[in-house]
Amino acid sequence: MITYFSNAEWPEGAGVLNSYGERKSQDSHQTERAALSVCKMLEKDGLGGNGVIFPIRTWASEKCSHEKSGWCNSTSPCQYKEKLEDGLFICEGCL
Repeated sequence: MITYFSNAEWPEGAGVLNSYGERKSQDSHQTERAALSVCKMLEKDGLGGNGVIFPIRTWASEKCSHEKSGWCNSTSPCQYKEKLEDGLFICEGCL
């Protein structure tokens, strides 16, 4: 089951655009440790491991708690989350 994501924001000209036209990329993982490892690798080795283009920032996130339960309000796939006081992660569409 996929519950974690590694996320990266890329500089202009990096050639990375998601389906929404944002300079962000995301990969899915089964564990938080795997997501964090990918973030560290991107920070250390850059895009494609070539050491040429590096992300502006990276972060690991958890699948939206509403998406897990089938009640997500987002019209697009849950990607970027915010951790709430109760520990749940909610996507921008549910905020």
